[in-house]
Amino acid sequence: MSILGQPPGIAGSLDEQGKTLGELVESIQQVGHGINEVSENVTQSSAVSCDIATDVDEMNNATVELSRGSGDVQKSGEELKKFAEDLQHMVNWFKLH
Repeated sequence: MSILGQPPGIAGSLDEQGKTLGELVESIQQVGHGINEVSENVTQSSAVSCDIATDVDEMNNATVELSRGSGDVQKSGEELKKFAEDLQHMVNWFKLH
């Protein structure tokens, strides 16, 4: 019999089971830490995705404004061309009279 009053084989088995249980607890803690890291990475990725979506939305708004501005410039150019044609007709009329 061992000092604890258990047969030697049982005491050794209990000791081995205790070590195995300790290793299992440590492995579970490591998995928990790994899950926490993955969760943090997902949170950061989500934040970056939101930032990208915001940037894309801002680019879309800027593109719409640029398109409107281009339309205004085109309209002004057409008005200027019409004005120049009218002015040319007036100059030609004065040359004839």
